[in-house]
Amino acid sequence: MIMNRFFSRFLLVFSLALISSCKGDKEPAKLLLIESNGRANHVVFVMDNDLWKGRVGEALITTISKPVDGLPQDEAQLDVSQLPKKLFGSMMRASRSVIEVEIGAEEDSFTLKRNVYAKPQIVLSLKARNKNAMIDLIRERGDDMIRLIKMQDIKNIQTRNRRRAFDSSELKTFKNLGISMTIPTEFGKEQIVDTGDFLWMTQRLSGGIAIGDGEMNILAYEIPLDEEHPFMPKTIIDARDQIGERHIPGSKEDQYMITEKARTPVFYKMKLNGYDCIETRSTWEMKNDFMAGPFLNYAIADRDRGRMIILEGFVYAPSVDKRDYIMELEAIMRSIQINN
Repeated sequence: MIMNRFFSRFLLVFSLALISSCKGDKEPAKLLLIESNGRANHVVFVMDNDLWKGRVGEALITTISKPVDGLPQDEAQLDVSQLPKKLFGSMMRASRSVIEVEIGAEEDSFTLKRNVYAKPQIVLSLKARNKNAMIDLIRERGDDMIRLIKMQDIKNIQTRNRRRAFDSSELKTFKNLGISMTIPTEFGKEQIVDTGDFLWMTQRLSGGIAIGDGEMNILAYEIPLDEEHPFMPKTIIDARDQIGERHIPGSKEDQYMITEKARTPVFYKMKLNGYDCIETRSTWEMKNDFMAGPFLNYAIADRDRGRMIILEGFVYAPSVDKRDYIMELEAIMRSIQINN
């Protein structure tokens, strides 16, 4: 009996020691990150107040305040908040985009980390030896800062869109073009023009920050890619003006959408899902009317099929800023998949 009790106690102690040993051998459990918060096109600068109020802060504001291309009025690339490191507590650490600025480092550096304090999150770190070196670093990497934050915002919007996606599998134009996109359900609540070779979808913006009868629009169609229709900006502008006259009417017979003549479009050559693409940013106007707004156009060269796939988003939202609406459309159009 005594031996049985002794043996039982021995097994208990041995088991506890074994469990403790196993726990010690395992890697530490990963910290569960909270969900990030904040709106798109917003960044939190973590830096001392004297830096923010001095030449370093001026350099940052100059960089961030560069106007977004193609908007009717100047709108800064990003909205900003600033606070010193000692006030960078748990609530602010959940911000989606953070830039940490530090003077006194042994060497200048620009680094990127993701999901440091929350998820999804991007944290950029700017470190420099002194103020002059920091200003040089900001001027050198300013465009990279903006690009990284905006691309992360676009990914966040695309993730949100996937949770509430419109079923676009039955769209005749998408079927004929051999494409698909992740489009939020709000675009399926209005009348859809879907002819088989031209698609026009609309989301009303009468609620929220939009005033009056605001709306976001998505267009999809294709044009030839050949000697008569080369892959160049003029071809794209000519095509969108023809489409506007044919498919985007105003309230009267002689009114239709055209590219605004008083503004020079901005063109970028890029890759979109592996295809050569020309991005066009500018403003549209309604011929013989006063309606106008920004548009974002992607012309994708599908050389194997001798065509350009044209995606366009345009906004009508009088009296309010339009930068964030254009980004919403950019996120949708960048989700395109082309069937091989």
